[in-house]
Amino acid sequence: MRDAARATLACGTARIHTAWDQAFDFDAAPFGSVGVVDLERRLSRREDRSPKLDELEAKVIERFPWLDDEDEADGEPYLHYEQGGTLIHGIPGKWMRHDQPHRSFRDPTLVLDMLASGRVEDGVEEGTEEVRDVACARYGGRLPRSVFTGLVGGEAGEASRPRLHVRGWVDPEGRLVRGSWSSPPLVRPRDPFRRDITPLWRTVEFWDFGLPLDIELPEAEPWDPDDEDLPSLFAIAGDLWRMRRDWKRRQRRR
Repeated sequence: MRDAARATLACGTARIHTAWDQAFDFDAAPFGSVGVVDLERRLSRREDRSPKLDELEAKVIERFPWLDDEDEADGEPYLHYEQGGTLIHGIPGKWMRHDQPHRSFRDPTLVLDMLASGRVEDGVEEGTEEVRDVACARYGGRLPRSVFTGLVGGEAGEASRPRLHVRGWVDPEGRLVRGSWSSPPLVRPRDPFRRDITPLWRTVEFWDFGLPLDIELPEAEPWDPDDEDLPSLFAIAGDLWRMRRDWKRRQRRR
């Protein structure tokens, strides 16, 4: 997996598909995205593809139909740009920027850097599985938590803390075309709720290597949490109330 992850990084660019679920079925994953990535710069552009969020949005609109503005952002995909500790998301002209000291665990290139560290333990070949109609060798193993915290920040903790589970799918050309990692929940051994906690897997597929690509972070003002003061929250609540009132008036006139 180390050599395969390094081979993928050396390809320069790729298309990506991310999924976040308890399993590896991309079609059924409740959260995910599709996009492209500049592997050298660790810069990605992704469009959200999360059935669970679409389902939630539909329920909200059904319950509060006055919030549905058909003219707003019609046809515009919701995008995420990510590089290092910088995340910019939104639609053209309406971007929100977050800057953190370390990269996010959502970074689609994170799994490549973790596997490329060469510190996978208890590695084993788990068989062959098709990824995008190509038969790939699948491997599994575990990573010290320090590899993860070294990339995203935080304390590595004691050596006894659970290690990360990792899996990698390697194509016939020696590239990692799918990588996945999961962190066991940190709970007390006798926690009565332990059996109800299922670790989630973050999985990324890579393909169409070396495609021409030019990604730049859009201009966006950094998000300042201090701007979200109490008066502004009351103003938002007032706007929602007026939207609801106006919508009801329009319904009565029909």
